[in-house]
Amino acid sequence: MRIDIMPEYEDDTLLSELLETADHFFNDFDCGCIVTKAIPEAAERIKALTKYGYAPCPKSDIWSGEHYYIKTREIERAK
Repeated sequence: MRIDIMPEYEDDTLLSELLETADHFFNDFDCGCIVTKAIPEAAERIKALTKYGYAPCPKSDIWSGEHYYIKTREIERAK
């Protein structure tokens, strides 16, 4: 997911609204995960991402990007 907002407009209220909307992508688009970038200088963005369950994306053989955060879909277990 790409979030293009000028830094002076990145605040908790706006970022929270965007990230709450993004959670609907899991069902609306049947996504397994959402990945977005947040450079270290984007403190408000990183704070909002972690608040909404995003974690730093670990580097692997599949993923080598820097400064990315990931949130995976919570799968409901059958009772």
